[in-house]
Amino acid sequence: MGAGCHVFGGPCKSCWSGPHPPFAAFAAGRPFAAGRPHPSSTAFSRVPTVHSGTAFPFPVPRPAHVVFSPPTLSFGLAYVRFVNPLTASSAPLAQAAPPPTTHHRPCPPPGQRRSRPSASASLLPFPAPPPPPICVPFHPPPLPPPPPLPCVWVMASALRRVLVLNAGSSSLKYRLFQVDAGGTVGGVLATGAATGIGDTAAGVLDADGVTVPLPAGGGDGANSHAAALKAVMARLAPALGTPAAAAAAAAADPGGGGGGGGGGAAAAAAFAPTLAVGHRVVHGGAHLTRASVLTPAVTAAIRDAAALAPLHNPANLAGIAAAAAATGEGVPHVAVFDTAFHATLPAAAATYALPVDLAAAHGLRRYGFHGTSYAWAARHLAAAVGVPRPALNGVVLHLGAGASAAALRGGVSVDTSMGMTPGEGLIMATRAGDIDAGVVTHLMRHVGMTAADVDDLLTRRSGLAGLAGTPDMRAVLAAADAGAPAARLAVDAYVHRVRRYLGAYLLGLGGDAHVLAFTAGVGEGSPRIRAAVCAGLERLGIVLDGDANEAAAAAAAAGRVVTTISGAASRIRVVVVRTDEEREIAMQVVELLRGGVEGGGGGRPAAAAGG
Repeated sequence: MGAGCHVFGGPCKSCWSGPHPPFAAFAAGRPFAAGRPHPSSTAFSRVPTVHSGTAFPFPVPRPAHVVFSPPTLSFGLAYVRFVNPLTASSAPLAQAAPPPTTHHRPCPPPGQRRSRPSASASLLPFPAPPPPPICVPFHPPPLPPPPPLPCVWVMASALRRVLVLNAGSSSLKYRLFQVDAGGTVGGVLATGAATGIGDTAAGVLDADGVTVPLPAGGGDGANSHAAALKAVMARLAPALGTPAAAAAAAAADPGGGGGGGGGGAAAAAAFAPTLAVGHRVVHGGAHLTRASVLTPAVTAAIRDAAALAPLHNPANLAGIAAAAAATGEGVPHVAVFDTAFHATLPAAAATYALPVDLAAAHGLRRYGFHGTSYAWAARHLAAAVGVPRPALNGVVLHLGAGASAAALRGGVSVDTSMGMTPGEGLIMATRAGDIDAGVVTHLMRHVGMTAADVDDLLTRRSGLAGLAGTPDMRAVLAAADAGAPAARLAVDAYVHRVRRYLGAYLLGLGGDAHVLAFTAGVGEGSPRIRAAVCAGLERLGIVLDGDANEAAAAAAAAGRVVTTISGAASRIRVVVVRTDEEREIAMQVVELLRGGVEGGGGGRPAAAAGG
């Protein structure tokens, strides 16, 4: 493309001798170039395109290209180009409509105008925009030729279902959410989990309380992620909401059992225009810092980050591959990263005191985790304490089997306890948390442990399990009440570690904290741990209401997202947040595909009592 005016990769608006391609397609009553890229789609990813003086309202990351109808169109459709997240080859869609023919004429000399021919304007279902007064020369930067990626055009505004997948090494959890016409994530249509993946015995699919066996097998058999996804998609067919989807699944799997077959893919294909899949991915590395449409490049980056999360990212990739095969072409897949929320960490908080060149070469830095939980909390806390999201300061304690703390300033993360891996920070169910690096070298030199042995020790046999013999905080508290010294020590050490981080973060916020929030399994379910963490902090502005603290579980069961447990004299509001990480993932998927808000947890805070 040489010098000259530019609109959608061609001459200026006054130089079209025919109707604009996508708008001519609207006039013909069909989506533009179904299954084919726009003739000049390479320009979309780097050049801001303007029509009728209106630019795209959000940046379009390559290779997801968006074509908007002009602002004068009442139905305001958006067509988004997606590629298969793992492969770069596919058959073109059947009955693909070719792009309308367009003809270009040279721009007139500077200072002259050429009006749009009336014949072209008459084809449009909306008033033609006035031509610009002159043709402005445009010299775009050189672009490489587009890769031969398959693509399907779907209407983002038609999105009605989001399937959220959380793939572990031996399990696959899922929830299917409804999405209304305005883009609000609504009720849960289906939920369940496949377990026993990778075992020699048959796995089990628990779908909405109904447990069915997955036939035993190896390779791509029933105890693989691929077979589990096929079974899940077959079970979900009725909830996908279209007769075509249900009929396709019923024909392929009349019993509705766990075999799966091709029914799941058929159902998803029938529902492709209104279905999207969101994947929880633990580690995004240094470059994947927001929710991202899965493309071959994004998938490769997740694979590169597997060295930083060897227990999680390979399983996440297995789930992504299985889901891509089960849904087929046309269903967009989005990765939501646990690390993304902490991309705002300042350098002082993210840096390890290691040689700079070594750290840079191997990505040795603090990344932080539990990002979807913190993003969910941040959505609700600002409204709960009555401050705008950009002004929100506070500390959030995610106390579950995995536990971490985070400091928020201006509504974003400025410090967090987990580091390069989820092993740093607080005492957890089976992880040790903070530990002197010298302990590791001592175990290797004098005890004869290998790196794998130490990794197993610190991640699977330490924490509450190592101190008290059980990873379950409820059992530890019961044993402590019964007088077990080891259990008492475990509780004291756990609370001491949490308070150490809480004090550091309150100091880092300079006395400006609005809120202290408890969330996740222990944080939401144990008033005793909350009371122990807050004990004696009155001078720091934290005063707990004992009755409200004990009643928080009942309030959460009644549907409240944020429950206040601090007393009237407390300067810092203390709350319990009922977390919903799967819903947060679904919301980020919808926000990304509809082009509204950045992924990674950005967005307007929802009502404190809403879901």
